[in-house]
Amino acid sequence: MFANAAVMSTVVERVSAHMFENENLGLIFRGMVSLFNKGIGIDPLLIDREMKLLDEELYRKMGGLNYDMELFTCVLDSSNVEEYARLVKDDYLRRRLSALYMTLMSSLGDTSKDINLIVGLMYKGVDELFNEDVTETMLAIKRGKCDVLAIDYLQMIEGASDAKDNQDTAIGKNINMLKALAVKGKIPIIVVSQMNREIERRGDKYKLPVLADLRSSGVIEQTSDVVSFLYRPDRLGLTEDEDGSSLIGISKLLVLKNRHGAIGQARFHHNSSFTKLWDYIPFFHKKK
Repeated sequence: MFANAAVMSTVVERVSAHMFENENLGLIFRGMVSLFNKGIGIDPLLIDREMKLLDEELYRKMGGLNYDMELFTCVLDSSNVEEYARLVKDDYLRRRLSALYMTLMSSLGDTSKDINLIVGLMYKGVDELFNEDVTETMLAIKRGKCDVLAIDYLQMIEGASDAKDNQDTAIGKNINMLKALAVKGKIPIIVVSQMNREIERRGDKYKLPVLADLRSSGVIEQTSDVVSFLYRPDRLGLTEDEDGSSLIGISKLLVLKNRHGAIGQARFHHNSSFTKLWDYIPFFHKKK
């Protein structure tokens, strides 16, 4: 890790010092990150000096890098660094969720406590973890490691809501948070959304989707820059269009809102067996 800035960059994008259960290891990691952010080469002597600058009290208490010099003598395969980082983060999240669970169980055992307050406590705990993911995303953006963000799907996000919110209000908070992230990070964010059941009850055979078919369509339409649908007529048993052209393997991209451009539709070919898409080329048959 010391010799490879790319490896350190990968770790910094995924792990923060507060994720270490042991505060001494957290200070060592803070020293490494501080040197990395300054563009200074990382080695044990420089880490030791940086640790003292960051937290002299803890540094003296742990004895600096004498706390565990074996950390710098063992050799790990740098090709597995993403997996090592994932293990650190997973362990941290498990501890946080376990602590939240114990707090909730304790509160549930006290019947004098308002259940809505307990539910609010649950949402607050999840919200804190969710906001950490937003912070990590911003860090990845600043380091040029995130050019686009995809969310699958909007209705599954719970982080920004609380116990008093209905679904529309919760979705509104979440999509506004994502819009703010897109603007601040200057990246596009693609958000998948569920549709409601109204389209299935529609009488016409084509069942072309409209904006109102989105669940919580009002807030989505208001906040989004672009709203588009993928439409596959062959899934509805439609094999030919009005002029007799085949619709098998043909899909449509329906752009129903475009804040900075035109709306409309475009056809494209697809092969569902290989998840392959390519440009639409019409085939015309001569009439006999």
